[in-house]
Amino acid sequence: MEWAPNKDLAQNTNISVAMARVFLTDYEKFYQWSIQQKVKFWTLTTKLTGIVYDKRPDTFLEIHEEKEKSIWLKGAELNIAKSCFTTSLDAIAIKFQENPDAELKQITYGTLKEYCNRIANSFEHDHLEAGQKIALICPMTAEAVAIYIASVLYGLIIIPISADSSTEEISKVLSQESPHLVFTQDIHTRSNKVTDIYTKVTDATSIRTVVIPEKESVCQDLQKDDKAWATFLSSKKIFSPKATSPETPISIFTNSESPITWNHTSPIKMAADGFYHINIQPCDTVCFPSDFDHSISTWLIFSTLINQGTIALYYDCPEKSDFSKFIANAQVNILGAMPELISDWHKSKKMEGSDWSAIKNYISTGNNRDIKSAEYLMKLSGECKPIIEYLIHPELSGAYLTGSLIKSVFPCQFSTPTLGSEVSLEKDQRTKLHLPLLGSTPAIKKPKAISDYLYLDDVIEELPSGYYKLCE
Repeated sequence: MEWAPNKDLAQNTNISVAMARVFLTDYEKFYQWSIQQKVKFWTLTTKLTGIVYDKRPDTFLEIHEEKEKSIWLKGAELNIAKSCFTTSLDAIAIKFQENPDAELKQITYGTLKEYCNRIANSFEHDHLEAGQKIALICPMTAEAVAIYIASVLYGLIIIPISADSSTEEISKVLSQESPHLVFTQDIHTRSNKVTDIYTKVTDATSIRTVVIPEKESVCQDLQKDDKAWATFLSSKKIFSPKATSPETPISIFTNSESPITWNHTSPIKMAADGFYHINIQPCDTVCFPSDFDHSISTWLIFSTLINQGTIALYYDCPEKSDFSKFIANAQVNILGAMPELISDWHKSKKMEGSDWSAIKNYISTGNNRDIKSAEYLMKLSGECKPIIEYLIHPELSGAYLTGSLIKSVFPCQFSTPTLGSEVSLEKDQRTKLHLPLLGSTPAIKKPKAISDYLYLDDVIEELPSGYYKLCE
C-alpha cells in the first residue's frame, strides 16, 4: 500500500514552508543542506519552532577536533520549558479523559502555565535546589506533564519511572539515582483493575514522597514525612524560570542499558522532528499512549507544546473500544501507537465504529514490521492516511530515520534520515551517525561513539527505492 501526498497538502507542510525560506523546492537538496550547513539549518529551525533564549548564543556550533566534544549554542542562556508557552494563553494545551465514563476535559496554555508555576514555587517552598533530582512514578496524566515541565522551569533533573514498574525495579532506579523527592499517584485504575502505586513506592524506598490522588483525595494513609498533593502545592501562580547553559541536564532516562541524560538542547531536537517530519502545526491535537519511562512520552510533551499543539491524554486502557471514542471526541489529528498496540487494534477490531476523520497522519516508533496491521491502521479512518515511522533513540533525543508528508509513505519503511542527521550504513548494516548531533549529550557518547561517529546497533537495509527498513 502506498500513500502519496497531493500537491495542496505538500505545499502546506512545515517542511515546504522551511524550504521556501531558503529558496529550495527539492526535498533531497534541502536534506543535504541540513547536514552540510548545520549552523544555518539549526538557526532556521530554532526560529521556525519559536525557541526562546534569555541570551542568544555567541556561536551556534563550535566544532571541536574531536567531533563528540563540539559545543552547541555556545554562550547561550535559556530555559527550554519557556518555549512551551509561546502561543496564545487561551489556546488548548491538554485534552484529557480519566476513564470511559468521565467527560472530556481541557486545559488552556494559560492554566497549564499557572499550574507549572505553582509547582515550581512548591519546589522552592520545599527548599529544593537547582541541579537536584526528583523521581516521577506516575501514569501519563495532566499533573505528571505539569510536574515534568515545572521541574525544568525550576532547574531540577527529573527521573521518569513507569507506574507499572515492580517494587524491585523502582528500588533499583531510586538507589542508583538518589533523588531528593519522589512524586507518585496513590492508585491507577485501568479496565477496572486497580494498581496500588504508592504502596509499591513505599516498599521500595524511604525517600520523601508527594502523592497525587487519582480521585478527590488520597485513598491511603501516608507515611510520616510524605505529603498529599494538595498540601504540597503552592497557591502562588507567578514564577520566574531559571535560565541556564544549554548543556545543563533536565532529565535522566533509565529505561536503557545505561542511564542517558538529556539537557536543554534535547527538546529542540524533539520539536524539530515534530515540526518537520510529523508536521505538528498550531492547534493540532496529538495523542501517543505510552508509559512515562519511554522517551516518546517526553517527546510528546516538548514536540507538541513547542509547536503550539494540544496533547491528548487518555488515562485508561488504549486497547479498549472506549479509547476509539476518545480519539473521535478529542478530535485527534495525529495519533501515535507502539507497533504492539497497532497489531492489537488489528486483531481485536475494537477501534472500528468511531469517527476518526480528524486524523491527518499516524506515528509509530520505527520498529514496526507488521505490514498487514500497518495497512489496516492506514485505512481505519475511512480513507488512506500515512503512518510516519519514527525510529526514536533516547541517546539522540529523537529519531534518525523517519518519513515525510511530502514523500510517498509505505508501511514499515523510512523515506529519509531526519533533517540535520547524517547517516551511513556500515558493511554489516549497522548504523553510523556523523557527529556533532544536536540533542545528543557527551555522557551518552561513551562507549558507543568513536570521536566523529555515534554507532547504533540497529540493522538497517537500504532498499532499491532509496527507502530504508529495519531488519529482523
